[in-house]
Amino acid sequence: MPTCYNLGVILDVETKQMLRVAPIFNNGRSFYRDAKRSAQLLDSLFEYEARPFDSNPCAQLSFVRDISWLDTSKLNGFSATVKDIFKTNPEQRSWFAEAAARQFEIRLEYLMSK
Repeated sequence: MPTCYNLGVILDVETKQMLRVAPIFNNGRSFYRDAKRSAQLLDSLFEYEARPFDSNPCAQLSFVRDISWLDTSKLNGFSATVKDIFKTNPEQRSWFAEAAARQFEIRLEYLMSK
């Protein structure tokens, strides 16, 4: 099943072993830019339009067939890291850091349900 929703890891190309979670792809100005209130990120998977390859993030990664290599235990506590990173942006809305961390958790839950 293809993965989607902007979650990435860095693999060793030779061994296919996960090395670490990929750096955050977005910054505080673009990450969930269409979210107008915290409930949009806290309650359920936030749908968004992606670019440049396809408007559907799942279609962009449709070549991924197997995620059995993914060790999700390496992601334990990462939502706190997401929150800490976004809290450093003084221009960010007050609710955003907590909501972005929750959205990471929701997306990981979605990924693992596939």
